[in-house]
Amino acid sequence: MTGKVVDKSGQPVIGAMVIERGTNNGTGTDIDGNYELKVKDENATLDVSIIGYNGASVTLTAGQSKADFVLEEEAIKLDDVVVIGYGAQNKRDVTTSIASIKAEDFANTPTTDFRESMAAKMPGVQVINLGGQPSGNVSVRVRGIQSATSGNDPLYVIDGIPCDSRAFANLDGNDIESLEVLKDASAAAIYGSRGSCGVILVTTKRGANSETPVISYDGQFSVSNVSKKIDMLDAYEFAEIFKEARDGAYLFNVPTGSIGDPYGSRPESYHCVDPLITAYLQDKTGTLTNTDWQDEIFRTALSHKHALSVSARTKNYNYYIGVNYLNREGTIIGSDFERYGLRANLDGKKGKLKYGVSFSPSYSKTNYVNSDGQYGSDGVIASALMAPPVFPAYNSDGSYNWDMNGFLKFNVYNTQTNEVLNPVALALEIDDVREKLNMVGNIHASYEFIKGLEYKVTVGGDYYSYIRNYYRPSYIPLKGSKYYDKPSSPTAANYTQSYFHWNVTNQISFNRKFGEHSINAVAVYEA
Repeated sequence: MTGKVVDKSGQPVIGAMVIERGTNNGTGTDIDGNYELKVKDENATLDVSIIGYNGASVTLTAGQSKADFVLEEEAIKLDDVVVIGYGAQNKRDVTTSIASIKAEDFANTPTTDFRESMAAKMPGVQVINLGGQPSGNVSVRVRGIQSATSGNDPLYVIDGIPCDSRAFANLDGNDIESLEVLKDASAAAIYGSRGSCGVILVTTKRGANSETPVISYDGQFSVSNVSKKIDMLDAYEFAEIFKEARDGAYLFNVPTGSIGDPYGSRPESYHCVDPLITAYLQDKTGTLTNTDWQDEIFRTALSHKHALSVSARTKNYNYYIGVNYLNREGTIIGSDFERYGLRANLDGKKGKLKYGVSFSPSYSKTNYVNSDGQYGSDGVIASALMAPPVFPAYNSDGSYNWDMNGFLKFNVYNTQTNEVLNPVALALEIDDVREKLNMVGNIHASYEFIKGLEYKVTVGGDYYSYIRNYYRPSYIPLKGSKYYDKPSSPTAANYTQSYFHWNVTNQISFNRKFGEHSINAVAVYEA
């Protein structure tokens, strides 16, 4: 079954889920809104859903092979409150381009990374995964690419404190009360040049509407794998192509030669076929080594996430305390990611004085595998695609097999450009541990002088620390046939980086309603 999911204007809906009702058989739409699904029942009912749109269904008939869907956007609730820079308004009063996600939207879209929910809910916001690392290298773009030389990240403001993408990535979706994206120039104007690429405003949860402490737990478990591998030659097909290449090189360089000429009479080694390859050409049993290197480096990855919170609200104060833990395996062996997080929000009031404290540290540790590097730079995936399938990952004694290192070497030129190292060893034996500590916090107080006229001061900061420890052991050889059976020099490196940004905001606002009219004004000084 194939089809396309679009909105009322005919634009493709990306990431919509198409599910066969009553089963867990489903798929998602691609960047063009297209989907392909093999249904189990020719009279099945297909359900389509995505955050921000009303769902749709269709019941198939026998022989039907295509079903398209047109989705309508959910009705906007005009009385919902949205954050607009240094204040808040009802949606009915907002004339600028603002997209919003509430806490329930994150709850209805269980993902280990809340940023994935943004793409489905917020039209015009691009969320792109830049790699397969379990730490989640995700890029968020509000207005596309604005500059070829400057950064294109939006400005992130968490509980009033400007932060960078690192602090945003370390948020836990269970701690978010609302998330607004200011997309056009007028909406983000109050932030000046910092908001030129859009502004993402995050408001975290405060105390629940209950004097009795409310305890909440959220747990998620997920499985991920590589949905499609690259089709490669098996060992026997590799042997055939190898022989054709060597014969072709011989005939090209020796026009008077013949494919039947014995290898001993050919002038160069790259005109000949290695005895290992000859064994495959002669084998009729199909039992020789036949390694699928992609199977060797890829795995089914398990992930689990846990969040526990307690919150309460009384007449004069409220609090929210949440802890979270995320453990995510990478789909490449040897890679994984762990994150621990804490959030504590306390707010109180006494007469016309309001005050509050927010504090949120997070720590993460990544066992990084070089998945996107070239094979000449210890890139695991590239090495797996270059590694000949005629070699095993391990020798009979359990040690790593390095025989492919130098196997394609052209002796006459002593070139080593086609040599590759064992990708399994590269993934499991090179240590690349990356630790990050991020803390965001603020203290704020406000006082209402007369009805509607309020002064607020906020002092906050963003701290970030990064440590990377890299070690390449000596038993991993250098690339090249003359090195394959010799130890290399071990390589070790340590990198550190840290910074602290502080911010002080002084704000005077006036907000009053007079019958059917309202006045909202704000003046801000920030340093």
